[in-house]
Amino acid sequence: RQGLAEGVIIRPTTDADLTAMKRELEAKADPKEGATETAAPNLDRMRKAQQRFLIAVISAFIQDEFAIRDDLRLSTGLRYDHTTVAGAELSPRAALIYAPTARTTVKALVGSAYRAPNSYETSYTVLGEGGQLGNGDLDSERIRTAELVWSQRIDTGTTMTASLFRYDARDLISQVLDEDSGLLTFANRGRVTAQGMEVAVDHVWGNGASARASYSFAEVEDSAGQA
Repeated sequence: RQGLAEGVIIRPTTDADLTAMKRELEAKADPKEGATETAAPNLDRMRKAQQRFLIAVISAFIQDEFAIRDDLRLSTGLRYDHTTVAGAELSPRAALIYAPTARTTVKALVGSAYRAPNSYETSYTVLGEGGQLGNGDLDSERIRTAELVWSQRIDTGTTMTASLFRYDARDLISQVLDEDSGLLTFANRGRVTAQGMEVAVDHVWGNGASARASYSFAEVEDSAGQA
């Protein structure tokens, strides 16, 4: 499959913006200290942002399932994405499914995914006080997941599910202050891990009505060790 992601920026960075930015940075600089050189990296970032106001995405995926035994199956998949912002990305997944009885199923699942930076984060630029600077050097956010799921059909229409999970997200995109320009911008900062469990009971009546009761607990920690 291929197509265009929603990615037209609200207002592309223009040459006039670049000129104004350079003048603003030079005005803030102290000529005696030669601080006007700090304008160069910011102007380069703005030019990169200006070139990335349209994001094109090409995607392809493959998935298959293998019967190891009558009660044991392996499902695997691989997705390939190529974007004008993040380049090539691979997202594999796998699930081992064990069904010892018609009422009981146990699944072990692992996988990874990503989120490419959007055009607002890479390209949107507003100069002046309280403004924002696009960052064309952003990398994709990435997450790895692992989950163990037990599902038990109690009676007709009633199913109980319990799961243990762990998520590991890195290169998270956060809004920070750019020290050179004094403007807000986006950067890949930090890492977050989450692990926990969930128990749920679902019931579906013959008329199609359904109800669900669940309890979940998660322990989340960032790269600074804060929960």
